[in-house]
Amino acid sequence: MDIEERIVKEKISIDEDLVLCVDDIVFEQDLKCKNISCKSLNKSFKVNGNIDALNISYFASCVSQETFKCVSVKGIRTKSIHVCLDNEIEFKTKKVRLEDLSKEELIKRLKHEERDLNE
Repeated sequence: MDIEERIVKEKISIDEDLVLCVDDIVFEQDLKCKNISCKSLNKSFKVNGNIDALNISYFASCVSQETFKCVSVKGIRTKSIHVCLDNEIEFKTKKVRLEDLSKEELIKRLKHEERDLNE
């Protein structure tokens, strides 16, 4: 889904990637999606509610007012900032399906789990 508006008034809850196409976008309500990315090097955004996503990529700033949950968040600019005003950012663990792993990755995970059990 591409967002090309400067102010988004409705709640966004989709199970797909979100691409921001305008500078300094403001979401008036919650924002929940798979991944958030900015299409060019001038995009930053603010959410007057909650952010819930897997991976977030932005240029200069990414601000959530209430809660901020993600697996990873990264600013492209050297002095970029991401912050949640009311709470700490909660970094989620990414769920991995075993059938998506290669044989080598699966063996490595099993050995690691076995080692943890023996300690």
